[in-house]
Amino acid sequence: IGKYWMAGEEVFAFHWILTDKSGQTLIIEPTVDGLEVISDSIGVMTNSPTYPEHMARLEKTLGVTNENALATKSQEIIMSQDLPKATNTPTTRFLVAAVNKLGAQESRTQFEARNRLFNVLDDVSIPYKPSMDDHPNFNYTHYISVLDSSDQTYYFRYHDSDQVFSFSLPDLLSRYPSANRFLI
Repeated sequence: IGKYWMAGEEVFAFHWILTDKSGQTLIIEPTVDGLEVISDSIGVMTNSPTYPEHMARLEKTLGVTNENALATKSQEIIMSQDLPKATNTPTTRFLVAAVNKLGAQESRTQFEARNRLFNVLDDVSIPYKPSMDDHPNFNYTHYISVLDSSDQTYYFRYHDSDQVFSFSLPDLLSRYPSANRFLI
């Protein structure tokens, strides 16, 4: 965490996202100055560069200067069906995920919301190719996950399967009430 990684002279800003039941979202990202906690105003994250750099690039690309304008512009892009295409770079993946999230209509059910999120994440995933086995620095999406904060259920799917697994945090806590929940 917060260290130079692989062959570059850069601290890669791997992020962690935390969301409560109200939808308030925070991102924790390591930088050369240590861990930073950032309020995530749009509920989208990806890795490098830093979150503020992603937001600045998003606003510049869409030609807007505030969050309300981001949503309006994203809705226009969705309606025009002139969606940007994701590449394997975190910057384009952030752009595509943000436009899809901000421009979409509100989901009517948890099931619809979950499916929409899996589709958005599919759009920005980096597919695995067997040729990547010979190149340890090649990245691909190992899994896709969605957390339903309303019922605290975690859904995920591995890169090589269409099967979605789910784990209910309340169920697990009730099944194992005295389990140690800290990594030691």
